[in-house]
Parts: sequence; C-alpha cells; structure tokens
Amino acid sequence: MSTDYTTIRIPATGIITAWCASVQPNHLLKSLFLLSGYFNYTAMLFPFLLSVLRLIPVYYPTNLESLCARIVRVSIPLIYLYPLIFCFPLFPALGDCRQLLGTYPFGAIYFHWRGSWFNFRLAESLVVNSIFWLSSCSIANILLYRKLKELQVTRESIKIKKAERSLTLITLSMFPAYMTNLAMLIVFIISPTSSAYLLALRPYGSDCDFVIVPWVFYLTHPMFKRRKIVPADVQIANNTNTTL
Repeated sequence: MSTDYTTIRIPATGIITAWCASVQPNHLLKSLFLLSGYFNYTAMLFPFLLSVLRLIPVYYPTNLESLCARIVRVSIPLIYLYPLIFCFPLFPALGDCRQLLGTYPFGAIYFHWRGSWFNFRLAESLVVNSIFWLSSCSIANILLYRKLKELQVTRESIKIKKAERSLTLITLSMFPAYMTNLAMLIVFIISPTSSAYLLALRPYGSDCDFVIVPWVFYLTHPMFKRRKIVPADVQIANNTNTTL
C-alpha cells in the first residue's frame, strides 16, 4: 500500500511535479517503482500461503504443527526471493516522471523507467502471475470447501458450518485485490490511457487484501470465539435440579 502511494497516488496529486521536472532520470525513482512491482508479487503469494495453511488441519490433522512450521519456514524466504526473478531486468534502468494520461490535470505524474534489460516490461509478467496465483488460490479454497462438506456429511457440527461460512467470506474478500490489479494491468497493456481511470479502484482492492481478509477471518472463524465457562457450583446445581 505504501509503495503504491509513493509511486502513483502522491505523484498524481502534483505535489512533487516541480521537483521531478528539475531532476534527471535516476535510480531513486526507478527503485520506488521497482519496490511497487516487487510487493505486488508478495501480495499475490501471501494469500496463497494462507490458503495452503488452512488445508493442513483438515487433510493432515495428526502432524499439523510440524507440517505448518515446515511450510512457513520454507515459504517465507521463497516469497521474498520469487519477485526478484521478474524484477532483476529493471536493475540497470533509470526512473523518470511521466504525465498521467486520461483526464488528469496537467502536472499529475507517475513514476516509470527506461533502459531495462531485454526491453523487459513488468506488466505482462504481473498479468501472468496474477492469473496463476488467483487460480491456485481458488483451487486451494475449493479443496478446503469440499473437505468441509465431507466432514459436515459424516458428522453434523455447528462449528464446521461456521468454519465453512467463514471460509466463503474470506475467499470472497481475497478476490477483489486480484481482480482490480489484474483488470488494471490488462487495460494498461491494451489501452494505457484507459488504465488511468482504474487507478482510483486499485487502493480499494488492496484494502480488501491487507485489511478486510484478516478482519473477516478473526470475526467469523470459530477458533477465535471465546468459550463460555460455567462455574462448577452452577453446573452441579443444574445437575441436581435435573436429577430431582
């Protein structure tokens, strides 16, 4: 969220346009844009990791702790290394300021770059990754949903029903971030002018990913509900009254 603001939202206000016009293309502006692309990849990978970790308790409940710990230990470094595969062609590039297209007023700019290796463009790789990780996240959630349905058939449980409802809400709250980002990238490739209008929707998709998902998980999942503990004397009294 912070790199989106430094790369697109703040420059679009015109606050730093005069400064940007006074500097030559440099690596600082490129680094700001590079960080925005880098964290776009991590924002795709972490929801997929969450989806995989939710599969473990229902498919492998016996060795839950060790398996989850092993997955997290391996996945976290890989998530931070994976974007470098697509970002390294931008290392020799120089960042510059460009006028936002569309109906934005004069002086509204955004950061971009020139002179990457192999004439690499970040948008195409982001589109492919968005489609791939969105599909992977959907498959993981479908597998979990199907398993919960099987458990519900074998043993009727209010807790399983609540977990199933929680899963549905969490899955729905994950999709807006993928969809808004994917829509903006595809439109940018086809018509850069039209993509400027979608910039206003992108922060809301990011909010769904970074803010709404954990809140929905916390507010709806049964594991976070406090159990009511009945005092022993009250329980004994109830049992006595029932016997009488």
